[in-house]
Amino acid sequence: MRTSGLRDAAALFSKSIGFYRPVVSLTFAADAALFGTQPLGYGLTNLALAALSAALLYLLLRALSLPTGAALFGSALWLFNPHGMNTAILWTSGRTALLLTAFALGAALAMVRGRPVWFLVCLAGALLSKEEAVTLPVILLVWRLALRGRRVAPVSSLFVWIGGSLAVIAAYAILRSLSGAMTPSTAPYYYAFTADPRLIARNVFEYLDRAATLPAGVTALALLLMSAGSRGSRAATPSPSSYRSGRACTHATRRLARASSPPTCARAAGRPPTIDPGRAPQPPASSLRSCSRRSSTSAAAISSPTLSSRRRRCGISLT
Repeated sequence: MRTSGLRDAAALFSKSIGFYRPVVSLTFAADAALFGTQPLGYGLTNLALAALSAALLYLLLRALSLPTGAALFGSALWLFNPHGMNTAILWTSGRTALLLTAFALGAALAMVRGRPVWFLVCLAGALLSKEEAVTLPVILLVWRLALRGRRVAPVSSLFVWIGGSLAVIAAYAILRSLSGAMTPSTAPYYYAFTADPRLIARNVFEYLDRAATLPAGVTALALLLMSAGSRGSRAATPSPSSYRSGRACTHATRRLARASSPPTCARAAGRPPTIDPGRAPQPPASSLRSCSRRSSTSAAAISSPTLSSRRRRCGISLT
C-alpha cells in the first residue's frame, strides 16, 4: 500500500483491506517508499523488528530480577527459534506477529515498571497491529497476579490498568467498525470461527510445535546437565572417614617433626639456642641430659602401637 503524505497515512486508520491493521500498513508503506518492490528491504525491516522484540524481552527478564546471563539466554532462545525465523522474518506478511509481539512485550515491561501510560500506548499499538491483542489485558492481568510479591505495580492501582484497558479496547472497536473491516460474522469461511474438533486439535498441535518444541528441548537438556553436575559434585565430596584419617596423619607427622627438630633440646633447657658463626652450637651438659630424656620419651611415644598404626596408614617411615 502506497501513501503520498500524512493525509494518506491518516486514511489508513479509517479504511481497511479486510483486516484492520493500520500500523502494519504504515510500516509496509514506509518500506515501499524506501525500497520500492525490492524484497530485501522488507526482510530487513522484519529482522529489525525481531531484534527489537528480543531486546524488549531481555529488558523484561532483567526487570524481573533475572541475572544478565539468564536474560540473554532467554531472549536468544526466543530470537533463534527456527519456526519464528521461518514464519515471522522470512515470510513478509509475518510482520503482523512481530509488531504484536513487540507491543505486547512493551506493555508487559510497562506493567512491571508501573507505568500505566506506556502500558496503554503499547496496548493500542498491539490492537492496531493484530486482532489477537484483545486478549492481552487479560493475559497480563493473570500474569500480574502470578507475580505477586515481585516488583510490579501495586494491587491497589489495578483499577487504573483495567479501566484504561477497557477504554482503549472500546476506542479500537469503534474505529474498527467505522473502517468496515470484516467481523466474525462477515469473514470468509477460511477466516471464520469453527468448532470442528479435528481442526482445533490440528491448530493446537501445530502452534505448540512452533512455540514450545525448541524451548522444551533446551530446558530438558539444561536439566540433564544440572543433574549430572550435582551428581559429580556429590561424588567429589570427601567422606567423614577421610577427614578422620587426614587428621590422624597430620597429627602423627607433627609429632615426628617435633621429636626430630634440633631446637627442641634447646627449648627444653629453658633457653633459646645460641648460634656461633665459627662453630656448631654446643648446648650445656644439663641441656644434653634433658634433651636425651625428652628424646627417649618421644621415641617411646612414636613407638607406641597407636602411633605406629597411624604411621602405617599415612605411609610414614622413620628409616
